[in-house]
Amino acid sequence: MDAPPLMLGRACLQEASALPTPRAGVGSWQPVHRSLVHKRDGDQVVLREFRDDADGCLVFDVRDARTRLKSVLDDAGFVAETLRQSTIALAHLQHGVAGDWAFLMDRMSFRFHAGSLYSPPTTVRIRARDVVARAGNLHSLVSVFELLSDEHVIATGEGYLRVLSRGVYRRIRAGSASRQPARATLRSARPVTLCLDTVDASRCTMSWSASVDPEDPFFFDHEVDHLPGMAIYEAVCAVASLTSEANAPRVVAFDGSFHLFVELGEQLQLTAVTALPRARLGIPDSIDVEVSSNGRLVMSATVGVADTQATRSAD
Repeated sequence: MDAPPLMLGRACLQEASALPTPRAGVGSWQPVHRSLVHKRDGDQVVLREFRDDADGCLVFDVRDARTRLKSVLDDAGFVAETLRQSTIALAHLQHGVAGDWAFLMDRMSFRFHAGSLYSPPTTVRIRARDVVARAGNLHSLVSVFELLSDEHVIATGEGYLRVLSRGVYRRIRAGSASRQPARATLRSARPVTLCLDTVDASRCTMSWSASVDPEDPFFFDHEVDHLPGMAIYEAVCAVASLTSEANAPRVVAFDGSFHLFVELGEQLQLTAVTALPRARLGIPDSIDVEVSSNGRLVMSATVGVADTQATRSAD
């Protein structure tokens, strides 16, 4: 199951806690089955192989994975999905979470590192902190994530994960509708459609409505009973990019919290607030985005947007 609502709080953008210096690996490389990241289509699994590191981290091979997702967000879409998949796999592989249990990603944050945005990613290193167990089962953890190009760190991030047993999840979602996986195999040019509703120059706000393609094979790769969090994430980043004054805007940092589920078929309303100062001398815009549905706040995020400064390297 996909992380229900990708909830991102309005905390300040920050660096993830540093991972320990890598030492020689102690485990052999093993394939990552799509069930470990809750995907039906193997081509959407960005984690190809994994091994244990000597310091307790998991290492995943992500070579040549970026182009398969075909996210309209480019690098920011790849980083978010890689963080999501590696956090879920960490819970399964190192904490014994059963395959039919549910995951809620309450918060997700990441940032690209200056000068490394366009390096081809090769590996992910991830470990858990603040691990909480109840009745012998994992209840929650925070993943500490590094995306590397060889030995060079491209991005760091954190994922705040909650775990629910199958029975608890069913009680929470009792009566909710579900739908089968999408029939399409290729993404449309606009899996998220945005419409500008209002502009309030005095308050530096812009309001948008968004709808999601119900046949998108990335968002709806498997059976779901709610709008997947990655769809909300993609809408937020798209609105932040449109609101930004950056030249050829590119998302370079994100910190968001999911608060409530969004039911299937609901339309999203997004309000973007631009914080001063705006982007100058390569400093990203800081744009706050709130997402609501039927009058309920479902997600809040701060998105860092900067100018595109180079051509992305080959994958």
